Amino acid sequence: MARKANIFEKSFHASSRALLLTDWEGNLIAANQQFYQLFQQEKIDFANFNIFRMFPTLKATKHSLTPKKGVILQTSKNLIVKVDIDCNQSFDFRLFYFKLLQSEVKTFKLTNLINEAKNLQSVKLVSKILEIRDPYTSGHQENVARIAVAIAQELGCPPPVLKSIYIASLLHDVGKIGIPIEILNKPGKLLKPEFELIKTHPLTGYNLLNDVDFDYPISEFVLQHHERIDGSGYPNGLKGDEIYLEAKIIAVADVVEAMSAHRPYRPSLGIKAALKEIEAGAGKLYDQEIVAACLYLFRKKKFTLSP
Repeated sequence: MARKANIFEKSFHASSRALLLTDWEGNLIAANQQFYQLFQQEKIDFANFNIFRMFPTLKATKHSLTPKKGVILQTSKNLIVKVDIDCNQSFDFRLFYFKLLQSEVKTFKLTNLINEAKNLQSVKLVSKILEIRDPYTSGHQENVARIAVAIAQELGCPPPVLKSIYIASLLHDVGKIGIPIEILNKPGKLLKPEFELIKTHPLTGYNLLNDVDFDYPISEFVLQHHERIDGSGYPNGLKGDEIYLEAKIIAVADVVEAMSAHRPYRPSLGIKAALKEIEAGAGKLYDQEIVAACLYLFRKKKFTLSP
């Protein structure tokens, strides 16, 4: 047994392919030198590395993980790589193989979104118009965008995804333009018909944006930002992988920002209450990996909405 282990270890480190060995849950056991070279890493924090958190595009199931072709990954050092990924697994571990297709080094910052996003000035103008109409949500769209992009960066999403999340976040409530202002600003509890009207805003937003020539399915992200992974959301009761990753991220950011802010019907509940809310709903209402990334941002990295 020890001899087999030694042979495996030698072949693992001698392989010409980039390899990662993880336990069943994706926690790192070992990485070979080719992996360090491929991702331009000098060292890896084994205690905090989880492959499914670092690379959320890998869809693991309990029993199998299908090969992924042409996956775009962004490392913590802003190296963008396109790779094929395969996986061998047993009951105890998973061995991941990475085949490099192409790579490109970019420095990515949130300010790049402002400079590069298509028609962004128009997008921001629409967002400001909404805030003028509904002053109680002033800054809501921009704050949701900041949180959502930060979560996506924590998850390792590449720049095109970050850009699409930023734009969709700025527009996620555009459908509220069709809601009477007296309902939006009502200080008391909404009646059931009023709440049903509020629930139409994702579909209204979708209809407003569906004919706009974006580079990404922005209208779909807006349509889905109130969906929940257990199917309890609206407007279509979508579940799990039926919901875009971008919409799942915006959903979490939207809840955190909304609970942290003042509303006509209640004072701010505070960031601690907001984080407890998403933590309690992780795996039921909200994607667990997205919630984990958000909690890590606020609790460990001390992310703040203050300028």
